[in-house]
Amino acid sequence: MHNPIWLPSRERIRNSIISDFIKFLSDHHDYKFDEYQSLWQWSVDMPHEFWSLFWDFSKIIGQKGNEVFTKEKDPTKARFFSDSKISFAENILREGRFDNKIIFWAEDKFRRELSLGQIINQVHSLSNFFIENGIRPGDRIAGYLSNIPEGVIAALAASNVGAIWSSCSPDFGVDSSVDRFIQISPKILFTSDQVIQNGEFEQLNTRVNEIVSKIPSIEKVVVSNYVTDKPKNLDKFNNSVSFSELVKEKSVHNWNRFDFNHPLYILFSSGTTGPPKSIMHGSGGTLIQHFKEHKLHCDIKPGDKVIYNTSTGWMMWNWLLSCLGSGASIVLFDGGIFSPKPKFIFDLIDQEEITFWGTSAKYIEALEKLKLNPINTHNLENLKTISSTGSPLSEESFKYIYKEVKNDVHLTSISGGTDIVGCFVQGNPNMPVWPGEIQVKGLGMDVDIFDENGNSVKEIQGELVCKNNFPSQPIGFWNDNDNKNYHGNYYGKYNNIWHHGDFASETKNLGIKIFGRSDTTLNPRGIRIGTSEIYRQINQFDEVVDSLAVSYGAERIILFVKLLEKQKLDADLVKKYKMYIKQNTTSNHVPKLIIQAPDLPRTKSGKLSEMSVKRVINNQELNNSQSLENPESIEFFKSLNL
Repeated sequence: MHNPIWLPSRERIRNSIISDFIKFLSDHHDYKFDEYQSLWQWSVDMPHEFWSLFWDFSKIIGQKGNEVFTKEKDPTKARFFSDSKISFAENILREGRFDNKIIFWAEDKFRRELSLGQIINQVHSLSNFFIENGIRPGDRIAGYLSNIPEGVIAALAASNVGAIWSSCSPDFGVDSSVDRFIQISPKILFTSDQVIQNGEFEQLNTRVNEIVSKIPSIEKVVVSNYVTDKPKNLDKFNNSVSFSELVKEKSVHNWNRFDFNHPLYILFSSGTTGPPKSIMHGSGGTLIQHFKEHKLHCDIKPGDKVIYNTSTGWMMWNWLLSCLGSGASIVLFDGGIFSPKPKFIFDLIDQEEITFWGTSAKYIEALEKLKLNPINTHNLENLKTISSTGSPLSEESFKYIYKEVKNDVHLTSISGGTDIVGCFVQGNPNMPVWPGEIQVKGLGMDVDIFDENGNSVKEIQGELVCKNNFPSQPIGFWNDNDNKNYHGNYYGKYNNIWHHGDFASETKNLGIKIFGRSDTTLNPRGIRIGTSEIYRQINQFDEVVDSLAVSYGAERIILFVKLLEKQKLDADLVKKYKMYIKQNTTSNHVPKLIIQAPDLPRTKSGKLSEMSVKRVINNQELNNSQSLENPESIEFFKSLNL
């Protein structure tokens, strides 16, 4: 496509926060930037100045100190703002500044709302409870929670006493949650009396008691009430106390400041090919990275309302929580993602006057398959931004959004990961949107594409890397002596340059295209192909619900397709699919085999688990299928006789 699919209006550019930032740099520091590329180049060439001035611009509360960046020979030990002190919770809640709130929807069953004053009071009530129960800085507090307000409050309260928060969604089940939490020995577990999924309520006491029985470090279970004022069956939870009983009418307020690099969160990798990695993130690095992404790249302002289709087990939950710090209200949606009906998300956007909707590429693809056209059925007048992540967003999905959802919206495809609790590449509200492309490299992130030999390449597919340090890189892995595993995972391939594991290219528009994970890149006849290139073709057929491509042996591509319920894959369909893929790509992209599968495995955050299928069909051990959303789906692949 020779033309962009969307251009921002002059008014939008004039009123954006990134324009305010450029003006701030010009007025106060005599920096002149006439386009994004020069601003980005300065931000990576002069990290001391960029991060220090962004601290000032975003009005981070705390003692800034003098050491903006301390470089080390081992990049895992480099630190930002090493002599500064902040309170993460104080910066997120910004007492007295905004009237933002948390709005909670349990599917369409009921709605709850908490004002900023209520949130702050509950955070301090819990902080006092933690101190009374001997919680000290560095102790771990865990959440086995669906997407409810009490999770946000507990995470902020944990940070306020210097404890480390970690959470899993109840859809992880018992074993997957124990695999994660047992590594970090939490002292307190937060949960709720019940959860909702597709209109059905389920009691949680049996599962929670089983988790507690397997993790001896847990001393207390705090049970939130999902619906009623008091939790149902509180007496059926072992060692439990009710969340509502801990909330005092007026609690003692005290924001506690810790080192900028004091641990805030432990996030877990998906764990589908081995034990989940326990990735530790610092409070200041998370804060300043999220502020940069929300304000400059997403244009989230006071008075905005932000929703992200996420669970507490995905880093987008942590990302959403931080939006409160930009003065936005956050809308937490819990339950089945298409419940009560696929168009409900658009009903919600209209009803709550949501300005920013974040979701996954797969969700957008599913809406497209259902032929929904909210542009004709809904108002969506407040919606300024749609954000997509989780997997590559195809050109067709870009076109669907602008044709069938809203023609004047900033569609920002973003990509980063649990590893950095943020983004490497993302949007810019002042720039054109090109179909299939992520608009820009993130400010302060020296992102590049390398070939196998570590040479920088343009408009050629290769490995996505980041050539500099950045504040939200992990401060370490839990129980990883001298950062040995941390260094091996990210810095081993290209000698102290962060290798992210995404197969990508830089476009002539200086945007980024991502083609899938490097470890599942296909390699027919020695030519590397990203799986998204095949999905883009095959998923255009109406009867194809989803697809998954893997390599079998060294070079053969096998494509698995999940079809509509009564559709059978026959020789004519296989021929048609192969012909279409060949016509629109190359002969190298054509799968050797196309096989119908009853279901395709997914991670808890909704991503296709290509690696688990690749391991199974190539007779490699799969240790942790319980980390999948649908572990039973693997049985089909185990039974194949290829």
